[in-house]
Amino acid sequence: MHIDFPHEPKRILIIKPSALGDIVHTLPVLKLLRTRWPTAHIEWLVVPAFASLLEDHPLLNGVVRFDRKHFATSWRNPARAAGLANFAWQLRQKKFDLVLDLQGLFRSGWLARQTGASTRVGFSYAREFAPLAYTHRVPQPTPERHAVERYLDIAEALGCGRGPVEFEFGIREEDRAQA
Repeated sequence: MHIDFPHEPKRILIIKPSALGDIVHTLPVLKLLRTRWPTAHIEWLVVPAFASLLEDHPLLNGVVRFDRKHFATSWRNPARAAGLANFAWQLRQKKFDLVLDLQGLFRSGWLARQTGASTRVGFSYAREFAPLAYTHRVPQPTPERHAVERYLDIAEALGCGRGPVEFEFGIREEDRAQA
């Protein structure tokens, strides 16, 4: 599968909000995106617990903090529901034109849809109706493949290739000194 773009993406959002290992497994996709579109503005949507892993990353322009636990009670708490609606409105204001949902759940698909991006990419086998939010669904031979391989399938569909596979971290010099 190859995804054609009406224009080169200028604003890209990666949705991979949680699980430390899953975020690390996604780093090669970030590198491939940056290599393919060096001047694009790239942000990553992540839960606050893992935001520090990405905040100083040299390949990212920004981190969108999504407080999943805070919004979890939105269905019964009007103030939290209003906060979630405001968060969705703020996502749309960022005017992303390419969104990658690498989580593949209802919540992440819903967030991808809320961006209003013209190109929203995810896995064809994503769960909880998430594929309904995508404009492009990347098929998988088997979902049991390693996460890095699955994520590289999306990078390849975007025309970014599959490698080299690099796990680049944004480590500041003060962090290095402290370690």
